[in-house]
Amino acid sequence: MKLARDRAEVLALQALAFIASDEDLLPRFLALTGMDVDGLRTAAGETGTLIAVMDFVMFDDALVGRFAEFASLEPDVAGQIRFALAGPEVDPI
Repeated sequence: MKLARDRAEVLALQALAFIASDEDLLPRFLALTGMDVDGLRTAAGETGTLIAVMDFVMFDDALVGRFAEFASLEPDVAGQIRFALAGPEVDPI
């Protein structure tokens, strides 16, 4: 199944909500991206930020499963989200 870009953006924002709702994940995400909370709020809708969100989720299979459960999705959708955002020229992690 190929995701439309607008659907992928919505799902990536759900992934960001998933990260932000976890007191352990949010600080880790911020540290890895070099953003602070205000910067994240400002950049939340930008493609690069959404790709970083999906990279963060996809780095850990357990995290992919937790996000899928959070968003009521199949785990393989995480890769589809990232591909729809980044396109074929950027390989997923």
